[in-house]
Amino acid sequence: MTYKLVVFDVSGTLRNGEGRLFDGLSDVLRQLHQQGVQLAVASSLSVGGIRRFLDDNGIEGLFCCIKSADQTEPKPHPAMLKQILLETAIEPHETIMIGDSPEDILMAKAAGIASIAALWRDGAEVHQFIDLRPDFVLQLVSELLNTLQQK
Repeated sequence: MTYKLVVFDVSGTLRNGEGRLFDGLSDVLRQLHQQGVQLAVASSLSVGGIRRFLDDNGIEGLFCCIKSADQTEPKPHPAMLKQILLETAIEPHETIMIGDSPEDILMAKAAGIASIAALWRDGAEVHQFIDLRPDFVLQLVSELLNTLQQK
């Protein structure tokens, strides 16, 4: 069984330091969407900033749900993820959160969903995640699709 819902953080996970989508993610997102996987965003950025980034990169239409700290409690509080689960009617065990910060992993754990520590941004280090025990730790975007399909 693969995940039915994949939730992404934006900065450092989808967006690189230059404000663009990390190389390879466009293809991954499109493949997941074509396979019927729901895609969502849970980010500390404003909803307007998230939408601009997604639109600028031609991927806004791939995401069913966008939640931001300006709409609810900030990370690591699980409110953003719980709202996404309610709106999509997808169960926590069918969902995974992908983020580049400890707060992303803590938020996922608090919501009862699986997590991936994304280490493909410059400066990301595995040691900050060891004690948090994410379900997966990925160094490369190219590892993402296979990881999501091996549940």
